Amino acid sequence: MTLPNVIVLGVAKAGTTSLYHYLRQHPQVEVSRIREPKFLFYAGSLQQPASRRLENIPVRTLEQYEALYSQGDPCAARVDISPIYFSRPEQTILGIQQYVPNAKLLIVFRQPADRAYSAYLMYVREGNESIRNFAQALEAEAAGVPGRNGHRRHFLSGSWYADRTRKLLAAFPRRQFHFLLYEDFARQPEQFMQSVFRILAVDPEFPLQMTQRHNAGTWPRHASLQRLLSWRLRVPKRIRGLLPSLIRRQFTSSIQSLGFERPTSLDPELRRALTNRFRDDILDLQTLIDRDLSEWLLEPPGREKSGSD
Repeated sequence: MTLPNVIVLGVAKAGTTSLYHYLRQHPQVEVSRIREPKFLFYAGSLQQPASRRLENIPVRTLEQYEALYSQGDPCAARVDISPIYFSRPEQTILGIQQYVPNAKLLIVFRQPADRAYSAYLMYVREGNESIRNFAQALEAEAAGVPGRNGHRRHFLSGSWYADRTRKLLAAFPRRQFHFLLYEDFARQPEQFMQSVFRILAVDPEFPLQMTQRHNAGTWPRHASLQRLLSWRLRVPKRIRGLLPSLIRRQFTSSIQSLGFERPTSLDPELRRALTNRFRDDILDLQTLIDRDLSEWLLEPPGREKSGSD
């Protein structure tokens, strides 16, 4: 049976897409052929039904899950990266216990206000959020108002970490966990990847090509143009997969340069207010993972209080 021995649980919008692409370059690492298989969450949901809709689950059987990895491949590390795992710990715990109870468990955390804003930008970019003001979108989330296409907003709700982490720590030995910070990834990507390789017990000095940013935050220049261009995001993966990867990347790059631009930074006053809301959760998480998170409570370096990046 060929199953992953490393599970990256999340969190969403904390560099997991880049991590997926960088890990794929290492000859001693095998990442699932499908990005975000979500199988362990699905397997757990069969035992304990989840409130989340299960339509967007690409891998639903053990046979499909095994097929994501080479049979008998001597790779030292076989990795599943699915951020839904952290957001739905109850079902994920059951899935891990059933199929990969001894896997290494990695979680990459990100400053919660910044993570929430990044999630909001993704919703806008993909055409699932029509509100072009983050504060107003947060009000809609609090009121339970669905976004465009019926999507449920998870901006702030996805940034509460302590309770989810506590549930995971209660289910598995502490030695299986490795806690990382997105901020370290952003500042020193090479050193961050070397630390990940050490956790995976593979050659940490393997050189990576890291010039391309994956799933970077962008903002549509015009709402009407964005709706026209966002059709690409709704094309089924099986159809997109028919195109060579180089052509897909070039096409995506052309669309991004035509219709999208770098977004403005999160408003400093709103960020400060959100951070204060998350303060107790941050301090709780700090104790749980034994990492200094005081940086999350400070103003980001180089950010003017009334300006933008």
